[in-house]
Amino acid sequence: MKIEDYRKEIDSLDKEIIESLEKRMNLAEAIGRLKKEKALEILDSSREEEVLEGIKQKASPELAKHILKIYGTILEESKARQQIIQDEMK
Repeated sequence: MKIEDYRKEIDSLDKEIIESLEKRMNLAEAIGRLKKEKALEILDSSREEEVLEGIKQKASPELAKHILKIYGTILEESKARQQIIQDEMK
């Protein structure tokens, strides 16, 4: 395989990742609205730990550290988006 072939495959995966992240962020927005309506805090530490533990179990041991770091960023951005949504609801 040539480097261009690998890059083409990465480009295809990037498209799928973006679509999945957009769906995830839309769901996080919906959760943010419900949390606002129910007067719940954005941060749910137990849920966050549950998500990260699930990721850790699903990821291969040699890549888990890197994937957990990526998911840490995803969770932070999800909370930030929920805050924006809640601020817009005021």
